[in-house]
Amino acid sequence: KGKNPKEEEVKKMKRIVDGRVYDTDDSILIAEKNFHNGFYGLYKTRYGREFFIAKIVYYKNYLSYIKPLTPKMAKRILSKIDK
Repeated sequence: KGKNPKEEEVKKMKRIVDGRVYDTDDSILIAEKNFHNGFYGLYKTRYGREFFIAKIVYYKNYLSYIKPLTPKMAKRILSKIDK
């Protein structure tokens, strides 16, 4: 049997995209949405860059996704995520 990681550990993500670091531990959570097999969230870095993350459980593994956003994209996503 696989272990169920703690929720806060699952939500930790760090990626370098186009030479910029996007790290959930070093960013502010703006909004998130949990669902039965994962979650997604909107974060803002200390430099004001916004990014979107998603993690989905797939056969006891997590598929991770991180995407830097323009302010317009972030506003659109924020309008769809319940706080």
